[in-house]
Amino acid sequence: MITSLTIRRADDWHLHLRDGAMLPAVLAETVRHFNRAIIMPNLMPPVTTGAQAAAYRDRILAALPEGQTFEPLMTLYLTEDTDLDDLTAAHASGLIKAVKLYPAGATTNSASGVHNFETIRPVLERMAEIGCPLCVHGEVTDPEVDIFDREAVFIDRVLTPLRRATPELRVIMEHITTSDAVEYVKGETSNLAATVTTHHLMINRNHILAGGIKPHYYCLPVAKRETHRLALRSAVTSGNAKFFLGTDSAPHVDAAKEQACGCAGCFTATNTMAILAHVFEQEAALEHLEAFTSRNGPAFYGLPVNTETITLIKGEVVRFPKKIASEDGPITVFDPASTFTGRSKNDLISHHHHLAPHNKLHPLPHPFKKGPKMTISAPHSSQEIARLTARMLLEIQAVHFNAAEPFTLASGLPSPTYIDCRKVISFPRVRSALMDFMCQTLSRDAGFEAFDNIAGGETAGIPFSALVAERLALPMSYVRKKPKGYGRNARIEGNMSEGQRVLLVEDLTTDGGSKLSFVDAIRETGASCSHTAVIFNYGIFPETKQVLGDHGVTLHALCTWWDVLAEAKIQQVFDANTLKEVEQFLQAPRDWQDAHK
Repeated sequence: MITSLTIRRADDWHLHLRDGAMLPAVLAETVRHFNRAIIMPNLMPPVTTGAQAAAYRDRILAALPEGQTFEPLMTLYLTEDTDLDDLTAAHASGLIKAVKLYPAGATTNSASGVHNFETIRPVLERMAEIGCPLCVHGEVTDPEVDIFDREAVFIDRVLTPLRRATPELRVIMEHITTSDAVEYVKGETSNLAATVTTHHLMINRNHILAGGIKPHYYCLPVAKRETHRLALRSAVTSGNAKFFLGTDSAPHVDAAKEQACGCAGCFTATNTMAILAHVFEQEAALEHLEAFTSRNGPAFYGLPVNTETITLIKGEVVRFPKKIASEDGPITVFDPASTFTGRSKNDLISHHHHLAPHNKLHPLPHPFKKGPKMTISAPHSSQEIARLTARMLLEIQAVHFNAAEPFTLASGLPSPTYIDCRKVISFPRVRSALMDFMCQTLSRDAGFEAFDNIAGGETAGIPFSALVAERLALPMSYVRKKPKGYGRNARIEGNMSEGQRVLLVEDLTTDGGSKLSFVDAIRETGASCSHTAVIFNYGIFPETKQVLGDHGVTLHALCTWWDVLAEAKIQQVFDANTLKEVEQFLQAPRDWQDAHK
C-alpha cells in the first residue's frame, strides 16, 4: 500500500511575484515549495531591458525570507522595440532564461505588448539563433473573437505561422486551457512545450459563473468547458514530457479582485502541491507527478533537476491560510474546495505551512481514497534537517558539553560530549518533527517502497521504530540484545518472516559496531536488513560507515556532532572555551581521548 511519495523539489515555470510592498508576502509563499521559477516581466513599467531584469532580480533576492534559498529565472517583456543586442547580451550572461510575448491587451499589464506580429520577426530569429526560448500568452485580442475561442484562434492565426517562419525557436505555450492546445502541442515533434496551471486543472467556466460570479476564480485565459479541463488533466498526468508545471500564480489584493471590473488572476502559490496531489491521485498517475512538477521543465529549458526533495506522507489533515497579508492589503488564496460538492467532508486534504501556524482548516478534496490520509510535509533538504534536528536536541537539553569533567562512554573512553536521544520521547512536538524528518530521509535516500518491517533495537530504538512504523503503515518488531534465557529464547519480538526487507531503527550510533549484532539477529530469521536509521550519528569516526558498509548496511542519520556544534555556536548555549575544546575533540577524537585517559 502506498504510504509516502518522495519527489524532486518542484519548479514553477510561470510565476507572478509583483513588486514593491506586495513582493515579500507573495515571495514567501513561493519559496516554501519551489526551488526556481520563471518570473513574469509584466510589471508597471514592464521589464524590457537587461538592466531592468537585473534590478528586479536584486529586489527579489533582497526580499527572500531569512534562511530560504530560491533562484529567480528572469525574463524580458517582448515589445515591437526590443533591442536585439541588449537581449543577446542578457541571455549570454545567464541573466535571462526566456522572453515573454504578450499580445497587446490580452491580460494584466499587457498594454505594452505586441500589436503587429510581423514587426517582431527579427527578434524571434535572433532568439532562435542564440537558443533563447519564447514564452507565449496564447490568445488573440480581436474583439470579434469569443473569449472562450481566443486560444484556439491564436494557434491558427499567430502561433502556427510564427513557428513555421522560425522552426528552430523553442516555444512554450503558457497556461494552456483547451483540448485544441493539448492536441497541438502533442502533435508537434520538437521545440514546443506547454505549461499548465493548477487552477485550470480544478475549475471550469461553470465554477466561475454558476450561482454567482466568483472573482477569485477569474483568470486569463479564462477557464473553459469541462471537456477542456479533462483534456488538460489527461495531458499532465500522462507522463508526456511536453507538459510541465507553470502555476501562473497571480496575486491581487482583494480590493482589486472584488469589484465590478476585477483583476484577472488566481493566487495558487500557497497550495499548488496539495492540488496536484489530488489531481494525480484521482487520475491514478502518481508515478508521473515528479515528471510534471520537477523534470520536464528543466529538461526543456536545459537546466539540471533539483537535488532537494519533498515527501508526501499519509497522515492527518493539515492547514493552509485562506488569506495572506501584504502591505498593500489581504490576498485571497485560490481554494477549489467548493467545486467538489459531491464529496464527503471526511475526504479532505490541505497543505501545511510550518511558518503560518494556527490558521483554521481550509480543505481541498483529499486525493487518497484508501488507507491512511496523506498530507504534504514541507520540503526539507538534508542540510536543513540536520540543522533543525541539532536545534531541537539543544532545546530539550539532550546535548551535554563538559571539557573540564569529561563523560565516560560505554567503551570506557572519555569524551567532552554526551548525547541523550532518549529524552526525545518526552517532548511530543520535537518527537513528531524528528520522526517526520526520518521518514522523509528514508523515502528520499532508501526508496519509496523499500521496507516491509520496521525493527527497533533494544531498548532505545523501540519507541522510535514504533513511531516510524506508524507513519509508514508497516509492521513493527524489536530485537533483543541477547536471548531472554527462557521460553522461546528469542531475540526477535513481533512477527518477522523470511524474505521481508527490514529497517533497523535506533536512537544513535557511534562507530556502528553495536548495530551489527542486531542486523545479524534479523538476518537469522531469513529476512534481509540493509538499512539502519538513527536520529544521531557521531559523525567523527571515519570507520563507522565502513564497518556498516562491509556488513552490507547503509546508515541514515538526521544529524552529527558537527551539526550540533555549528548550531551551538549560533545559539551560544555554551561558553567559547567549551566550544573550542569540543571542536578539538571532534577534529581528532582518538588523540583527544588518549590525552585525557
